[in-house]
Amino acid sequence: LAAIALAALTAAAAVDASRRRLPDELVGLGALALVPLLFTEHRSGVVLGAVLLAGPVLALHLASPERMGFGDVKAAAVLGGVVGLVDPVGSLVVLCLGAGSAAAWGLARRVPDVALGPFLVTAGAVVVVGSTFGPVAP
Repeated sequence: LAAIALAALTAAAAVDASRRRLPDELVGLGALALVPLLFTEHRSGVVLGAVLLAGPVLALHLASPERMGFGDVKAAAVLGGVVGLVDPVGSLVVLCLGAGSAAAWGLARRVPDVALGPFLVTAGAVVVVGSTFGPVAP
């Protein structure tokens, strides 16, 4: 189920990179894939991961909706749920890696606007894969 969610987010991130929009259909598919996990022993990790990743993104959206779209908030919640399956605190690592790499990319390219989705999803995939080799955070 997590692989389905991550695949849907990867497709959404590809759209975001080219069109600057995270499609609700793909993000929603990712969210639907995680729903059954809310009825298992993994629910606390899924929820905590989603809150830790989507909370700061939501705060940025509320502070500047024209800069941070609500699609980023929804995608962050789904991605946080996926990461929360392996390590909920890893969601904070994803946030730092994703935002940091997006900022570095924007500075290097000298562009004021950068689509956050591709950077968050890439960071999420790195953390999920990396967590199979050990804990993400102490």
